[in-house]
Amino acid sequence: MRSLALLVALFLLGAPPLCAQYATPYGPVEGSRVRVTPMDSGASVFTGSLRAFGGDSLVVDVGSGAARLRMPLARLRRMEVSEGKNRAGTALVWSGIGLLAGGVLGATALSRDPLERFVGGIAGMGLGLVTGAVAGALAAPERWRVVWAPR
Repeated sequence: MRSLALLVALFLLGAPPLCAQYATPYGPVEGSRVRVTPMDSGASVFTGSLRAFGGDSLVVDVGSGAARLRMPLARLRRMEVSEGKNRAGTALVWSGIGLLAGGVLGATALSRDPLERFVGGIAGMGLGLVTGAVAGALAAPERWRVVWAPR
């Protein structure tokens, strides 16, 4: 009975805190990477670092901070905040594709001998797995979350 109580105590003490226990800002925070879409149909979408947001305007450093853009909120169609890149998920998907493609190419590229085809398939799978994982991690798209849009 004592060991069960000790096990339960260790289990409860080792539990990680839940995300809802922390206050995380939902809206844009100064310094966040943002993507802004103006109301003007001819204007292009631009990305930059948010410097100020509130009242009746927003200020964004565009590019490497060389240009500072001030825009009234009345001319803003949408603002999105970057949530980073999902490199692990994209690498996992691309490594699976590389595994399949490498296995097929490795098995068919060598001679007609079944043992050589098997070895070629295994080698191709390994090479495809690694190549796909690296390419997927490098090509991961940026994820955006809408934080402001007029009603």
